[in-house]
Order: sequence, then structure tokens, then C-alpha cells
Amino acid sequence: MKLNLLLTLFLGLIFTPPAYSQEDDEAYRERILREYSKKPAPQETTEVDRVIEEDNYEEERPEIIEPVAPVKIEDSFISKIMNNASKKFIGRFLKQNPFSNMSKSELQSLVLSRLEGQPFGDFLKEKPKFLDMFIDILRDRRALPSLLSLVNKPEKVKKYGMILIGVFVSVFFLNLFNSKGNIFRRILVKMCIGIAAFSANIISFYVIFKDELTPTLDIVLKYYHL
Repeated sequence: MKLNLLLTLFLGLIFTPPAYSQEDDEAYRERILREYSKKPAPQETTEVDRVIEEDNYEEERPEIIEPVAPVKIEDSFISKIMNNASKKFIGRFLKQNPFSNMSKSELQSLVLSRLEGQPFGDFLKEKPKFLDMFIDILRDRRALPSLLSLVNKPEKVKKYGMILIGVFVSVFFLNLFNSKGNIFRRILVKMCIGIAAFSANIISFYVIFKDELTPTLDIVLKYYHL
């Protein structure tokens, strides 16, 4: 704050119009302080803002602060669709979840303010239990980084992609041959095919990504017991 005041006084000395040249020192100082007091108070920074500021500062002054190296995003078909900023952002989360250093109330206020006026934000306000669960997932040191670690596991993603293609092709041919019987039977068979395809997708996703999903599912099961 002292630096800002000194900077304001310094700029005032340089850019003050000649009309103020007749002011005495006391009147001039009071006018500058009065103008400075009109400036808005600095906004409260969150942990996420602090991490972003550290990134920017590290880029500008690498000789002073040694940056915390983010987790390297491996080259794959997933990383090819990501830009450098996204890679660095995810790498930072894989190294350390910045949300975990925020209090629950602080993070909740941040989330609700960022989602203000959006459907998901309105949903969170109406469902306080789901909001608490969502905040716990964001704050957990393992849940969010584990989910984001999927970008470094292209083989698992590729395997799940092949299963999705297989399920899609199977559903296509099953519906193609679902042309016999009355309309009620065809609708019933179509519904059964859809339920079976959805179940296959969910089960295969859980089996393949069990390690990555477990921290998040542990939190979900604390709130919603099956």
C-alpha cells in the first residue's frame, strides 16, 4: 500500500496541471490523498488466483523464484487436442490441487459466484447436500487430480473407446433386426437394448478407470449410501 501511495504521489508530481502549481505543500498532499482514497479497495484473492499469479511471476522472474515443475503431460492423441495453456493447467493440478488449500466456505463462495445465473449454479443452490459433496470433491487432494490423470493414460482411454465403438455397432445391428412383431414388442426390445448398452458403458468405464474413480466415489458414497 505504501508503494502505491508513493507511486501516486510521484505521478502526481509529473502529470499535475499548471493550475495546481500555486498550491502549498499541505493542500497538495491532502488533494493527492483524497484522490487516492477514491480508488476501489483491492479484491480478495483466492488460492486459485494465487497459483495463477505465481505462474505469471515465475515466468517473468525465473532467476529469482524456482518454479514448481508441473507433472509432464505425455504425448498422445489426447494431448494433441490440448493447447499449451491447458497442458500446464492440468499439470499443475496433477502436481498439487490448489483447491485443497482453500477453506470449504471460501471455495463454496467462489464456485457459487462463478456459476451465478447458470443452470448448474441454480441446481447447486437448491441441493445443499449435493453442493457439499461437490465442494468436498474439489477440495480433496486425490479426487480431482486422479480424474485429470486420465490425460496421461491414453491406453486406458483407447481401450474404453474401442468398447464404446463395439457397443454402438452392436446396438445399431440389434435395432436393425428389431423389425418383427407388433409395435409394442419392438418398443420393448428397443428399450431393453438401450438399457443394456447404457449398463455396458457404465460397467466398462468403472472397470477400466477404477483407480482414477475410487477417490471420487468414496466421497460420493459418504453422502449417498447405496
